[in-house]
Amino acid sequence: ALDKIIADKIASNPQSYTAWALKGQTEMNSKKHEEALASFKKALEIAPEDPLILTYVGYTYGDMAREKDTEAEVKAMFSEAVPYLEKARQLDPTQEKARWSLPLYNCYYILYGENDTRTKEMEKLREY
Repeated sequence: ALDKIIADKIASNPQSYTAWALKGQTEMNSKKHEEALASFKKALEIAPEDPLILTYVGYTYGDMAREKDTEAEVKAMFSEAVPYLEKARQLDPTQEKARWSLPLYNCYYILYGENDTRTKEMEKLREY
């Protein structure tokens, strides 16, 4: 039912940021990663400065990384996530709108190791 409402909203207004964001969230929650990324990126075309959607993109890439088999594939997914999460951090440094610190910590940890200064900085910011 929700999918139909969202689809109808997008059909009637393809520039509906809210509809694209909600579509991405439902796809993300259903583990439809590629679809979720496409919907979130469509929402970001409409509202590129939304830290929550930027963070959701980061989370989605993180979920995709967990399904990869090789270290190179895992690192590739986390590398895709970093620019979105760093932009969310820049736009929402106090994490009022989005909790970007834990997924960004995970990216830095996997990509650069636990002793990297970026990882250490995120370790102080992440919330449990």
